[in-house]
Amino acid sequence: ATLEALNAKLAAKRHDPVHIRKLEQILAAGSSNSETTELAKLSQDNNTFHEALAEGAANSVLREMVRALRERTAVIFAPHSRTRAKQNWEEHAAILRAVVAGDAELASLLAARHVYSAAEPVLRQQKLESGAAGFKPGSGGA
Repeated sequence: ATLEALNAKLAAKRHDPVHIRKLEQILAAGSSNSETTELAKLSQDNNTFHEALAEGAANSVLREMVRALRERTAVIFAPHSRTRAKQNWEEHAAILRAVVAGDAELASLLAARHVYSAAEPVLRQQKLESGAAGFKPGSGGA
């Protein structure tokens, strides 16, 4: 979350009109696709947004670190439902509004929240599964 937040912060500070236009185009396409497109495509679109945000930050070392982490954690952050996909794009829109406004601190905060929000359903499911795995009939737990 910290690295994605730093990307957003740097993109807002840099405030490059070319990258902002690119992000706006990606956002428009992703938002309209969130209702009808297959989840695999939505995951790809989500990745495209984050890559463009990293390009806007213009820090190649940070971009490569975040890309490597995103590849390793793709299953956690992939939208697992249309509802989550729609929320992703709403969160992307808020991040982009902060970038457009040049509000680096808000962009950073929103990006960090976005990462946590995207991971939360998977982490909650894992917690449920680990709790169910620990249940033993007759152990007094109900």
